[in-house]
Amino acid sequence: MKKILCALIICMFSSFATGCSKDHRQVVKNQNNPKIIIEEYFNHWNNKDSNKMILLHTEARQKDYRNSNMQWEFDNLMSVKLLSCEEVTSKSLIEDEIKRAVDAKVVPKDANNENVKCFNVKFDIKLNNPNEGSRDDGVSQERITLVRNDKNSQWLIQDMGEA
Repeated sequence: MKKILCALIICMFSSFATGCSKDHRQVVKNQNNPKIIIEEYFNHWNNKDSNKMILLHTEARQKDYRNSNMQWEFDNLMSVKLLSCEEVTSKSLIEDEIKRAVDAKVVPKDANNENVKCFNVKFDIKLNNPNEGSRDDGVSQERITLVRNDKNSQWLIQDMGEA
């Protein structure tokens, strides 16, 4: 009886360890995919979850958001949907973004295009009252810059603005 109980406990722990390692691999995979970070950002925006949106930004940006009186205007937001997310391949633009990220001290001085990515995103925003707030109702385009310290670090949003 003790042998059966012992075998059952070992099987349970093995199953638990296997399940945890699969989850960990998924988290690591997501961290290494900047497009998934952008998709998560828009999902959190649609769900009106500013805390999770902020966590997808660099530490410097997180401080900016927390120290400012940021108005998310969720009360006027019906929905937001990411329509497209295309990586920017312009070398000069990437080099400019690398320089800005280095100057802002969010990436090391030796950062390269493996640690800074830019995406042009198109999204559709629906507002309860299109005449209120800082955003326009309908399709918008912006550029999102993501950075990471090295290939083992999570991609984080450094900048977001008009493309």
